[in-house]
Amino acid sequence: MAQFSSPMFEEYESEIKDILERCEATENAASVAQLVTEARGLIEQMNLETRTMPGSERTAAREAVQGYENRVNEVERQALLGSGGAGLGAAEDPTEAQKQRAVTATEKLEKSSEGISRAKELVEEITEQGGDIVGTLAENREKIAAAHDKVRQANEGIKKAETLTTRMSKWWNRW
Repeated sequence: MAQFSSPMFEEYESEIKDILERCEATENAASVAQLVTEARGLIEQMNLETRTMPGSERTAAREAVQGYENRVNEVERQALLGSGGAGLGAAEDPTEAQKQRAVTATEKLEKSSEGISRAKELVEEITEQGGDIVGTLAENREKIAAAHDKVRQANEGIKKAETLTTRMSKWWNRW
């Protein structure tokens, strides 16, 4: 186990190792599924924690997280496939496997629903910010147009003053 500056990451790492050991020692597919779900939650937390690490540690931490993710996937696969032919309860195993697949599918569906909900919230937030930005841009456009009108009026005043000054100069030079 590599040393990381984040104590939380190391705590997650120790918890996930403990969960993986319990998964390998457990025969019950439902227990393994619950442990796998818990391990995936820890992996998400580890991924979040890697974002706060300095660049030099971040790469090593991401590799460690990927390794744990691979181990969790392997444990889940073994639990789903390995429970199929053991012992006297072989007649119940297909039903148990179906239950496990249903649980896994439900978990994936829940995760997808959570992701969609987060995406909807993000879209709403972005839409709200976009509306605020459009409103600010409209105000700025009005201010720029007003300033442009004032500059145009000032230029017209300057041209009139130049014309008047030129006429007065010509009149004065005649005398």
